[in-house]
Amino acid sequence: MKRILNLFVACIVFGMSGTAYARDAVNANIQELYVQPEGVVIFTTTASVGTWPGCATTQRFAVSVATAGGQAVYAGLLSALKAHTPITIHGKGVCDAWGDSESVGYLQVLS
Repeated sequence: MKRILNLFVACIVFGMSGTAYARDAVNANIQELYVQPEGVVIFTTTASVGTWPGCATTQRFAVSVATAGGQAVYAGLLSALKAHTPITIHGKGVCDAWGDSESVGYLQVLS
């Protein structure tokens, strides 16, 4: 019985650990967009995302434009902003692009 209980607890813990702190902003519009001289784009959305990771004290998303992937996300953000098109953002659960803003895992521009 104890073995089954331990297995059950392990499944719950490991099942939650992968996405416990990654946030999604679904069907959101971009509210504010900041371009930092350090090559980081920071933005807020209109969507409620629930519990942010502890590092994201400003409740914003960030992406570094130092990579081709970051530049693609930035282009998508600008496109959505100009066209007033909603987006879905999936956060990575970490703040490695900008210390107080959750890093972008991927961006989906909705039609």
